[in-house]
Amino acid sequence: MILHDGFLQLLNKALLTIVVAAGFLCLLSPASHATELFDQSYILGVDDVIKISVYGEKDLSNTYRIAKDGTVSIPLIGDVMVKGRSVPQAQEDITALLMDGYLIDPSVSVEVVQYRPFYIMGEVEKPGSYPYVSDINMLGAVAQAGGFTYRAKRNEVRVLRAAKDTASAYQMLDIQNRVMPGDIIVVKERLF
Repeated sequence: MILHDGFLQLLNKALLTIVVAAGFLCLLSPASHATELFDQSYILGVDDVIKISVYGEKDLSNTYRIAKDGTVSIPLIGDVMVKGRSVPQAQEDITALLMDGYLIDPSVSVEVVQYRPFYIMGEVEKPGSYPYVSDINMLGAVAQAGGFTYRAKRNEVRVLRAAKDTASAYQMLDIQNRVMPGDIIVVKERLF
């Protein structure tokens, strides 16, 4: 009977672990859905890593880092400019190039595997480049950089952010605003 009770306790713990894990996965699914929506409007840039999959064509499916010139080099079609394009636009461009004499009705998907880093400088302990983390805000970026220095202006930051249809421009943003891949964050010094 003791062995039986021990087995039941172990089984109960295992079931509890499964229930907790299932609940955790349910909590994660809206975030991954948000990431999918983000990918649809996200503008690709240098140092993003994308996965290009062509259904039924293993030799064409691969992971690519966007080069300094904004291109990825794909077998058959060569260098394709993806910088400044959204994920769906890049997918359409690659599909059109593959249809131009190479494949009949290719099924292409493009997804961002790793976003380009963001940069933080100014009045933080460890200025530099940091890997982008989904849904991080400016305060989280400051925390990754070791926190504010004692001279830092703590309620807002200056951000150079690439815009979709215009040149990059500095913006003053509240410390709670979301960081975007490629942002250059400047924490200013307070006046007194």
